Amino acid sequence: MLFRSAAARAETVVLAEVDRLGKVFSTYTPDSEFSRWHQTDHEAVKVSSDLFSVLQVSEHWRIQTGGAFNPAAEAFTRLWNAAARNDSRPEAADLKATALEVARPAFRLDSASRSAERLSKVPLTLNAVAKGYIIERASAAAARVQGVEGLLLEIGGDLRIRGRFAEPVAIVDPSRDAENAPPLTTVTLRDRAMATSGGYRRGVKVQGRHLSHIVDPRTGEPVSRVTGVTVIAPDTTTADALSTSFSVLEPEQSLRLAEATPDVACLLVLADGRQMRSARWPAGASDASGLLGQSAPSRIGFVGSDQGPVALATTGLSTSGA
Repeated sequence: MLFRSAAARAETVVLAEVDRLGKVFSTYTPDSEFSRWHQTDHEAVKVSSDLFSVLQVSEHWRIQTGGAFNPAAEAFTRLWNAAARNDSRPEAADLKATALEVARPAFRLDSASRSAERLSKVPLTLNAVAKGYIIERASAAAARVQGVEGLLLEIGGDLRIRGRFAEPVAIVDPSRDAENAPPLTTVTLRDRAMATSGGYRRGVKVQGRHLSHIVDPRTGEPVSRVTGVTVIAPDTTTADALSTSFSVLEPEQSLRLAEATPDVACLLVLADGRQMRSARWPAGASDASGLLGQSAPSRIGFVGSDQGPVALATTGLSTSGA
């Protein structure tokens, strides 16, 4: 009964934190803090510590990746969605003009006043990092609940494992679309975060060809060389940002950045089926045959809805909430 009570309290804490942060970062509601700030123009606005942190992280990875990670990639997403409705590509002139806008800094941050100033009208989205931040904060809150010794929190394909909880995680093969397809590999995680990214399910169809929803912010072109990325990191915010970045960068660049970032490992699946793993990728990772006779692991897909369900397990008990 003690374990069950702890799990129920942890679930309540998680859902409350997810709801609170949803009101900060949602791009779907006009009254979220992000939506309201997004409408400002050259005005230094004091923002919450949560929004400031995610903007700060976004700017950090924009610089570190040479623009491969960029919240302003939303401008290209809108271009492609509009063109796809007419079964066509965006005009080359529109892509070029948008690339010039996207390449410029989109906002300015002031740590002393905790303010953020929009520097242009280019549309932004924080979806590539906010989900990881929400998971990190929600799992930290749940871990502080009395009686919780360990937990696994998963939202939309990204997960965080904390405490004494170790879990085998099966990574979906992006070349196999069936729900019952064998996993690409399995890793056991303890006190780590994992995020996945890829465009083999989400995207647009243009003239009979599927194009990824992930766009290179430097060119405006949908990515095609890397079809699936899994990143293991100390926290979900980092894992989330890098899983998107590694979908855009050349594979060799991604491996170098993974090696240069403390406690980060990655698995890349290329369009030709090859796999590339960074040096810190767990050596004990198994292929599908290694799962036979074992208990069913958690499964992580390369694509997850930003509004996906919350899955929570604490001290060996499973609970869930929408």
